[in-house]
Amino acid sequence: MTDQPHRPYPIGYGKPPRETRFKPGQSGNPAGRRPLAKNFATAMDEALSATVRVTKDGRRCMLSKRELIAHGLVARATAGELRPAELLINQERLHEKTPGLGSIEDIFDGSEEQPVLDGIVQRIRAGLEIPASPNPASEPTAADANPDKAAGSDQC
Repeated sequence: MTDQPHRPYPIGYGKPPRETRFKPGQSGNPAGRRPLAKNFATAMDEALSATVRVTKDGRRCMLSKRELIAHGLVARATAGELRPAELLINQERLHEKTPGLGSIEDIFDGSEEQPVLDGIVQRIRAGLEIPASPNPASEPTAADANPDKAAGSDQC
């Protein structure tokens, strides 16, 4: 009559044959969900998270591109460039969630800061170093400024 073996239970809607049911522990989709297209934020995050080998202070280490950009931005801001300083201040405000001022001019426009800023600008233009303090013992050392480096940390 039929080629199918005799089954002691009914087969029909919602009752597939036992031979074709998923086995315990077996997925119904072993290949998994197909990968979706990456959006711009994901692509940027992957690109900035990629690591590169750099030499810093005579040591080779791995840093992410995000860290390299941050180090360069901080270096330019501390060298006296206003645009990177403004960018850093605004980024810090975003992370602190404090209401901020719009630009660097808004921060340093007080009359009490003007003589100090003028002195800094004159020293930069003249190429002179900032005079040392009269008490060199009270100046912080490199180990005081960065305790991780003094402790022998092997991070860059």
